[in-house]
Amino acid sequence: MKGKVTGMEYIDFIREIKNSIEEYVGDTAIVTEETVLKNNAVRLHGLAIISKDRNISPTIYLEDGERPARMLTF
Repeated sequence: MKGKVTGMEYIDFIREIKNSIEEYVGDTAIVTEETVLKNNAVRLHGLAIISKDRNISPTIYLEDGERPARMLTF
């Protein structure tokens, strides 16, 4: 079924996305799991991509604030 991942727990979803990003960036960056407390007291889970040669690091949040991100198949 497109758009759903059957039998996958949320933590497994995060790890699958992390592994895919690590594979894509290779040794040019480090990918870390982050839990961030936002200013509205909501905890968000994300992946920070820390480049070895730049001083910025984006964080990709994997939920919309109230529920986990929709798990998509590509």
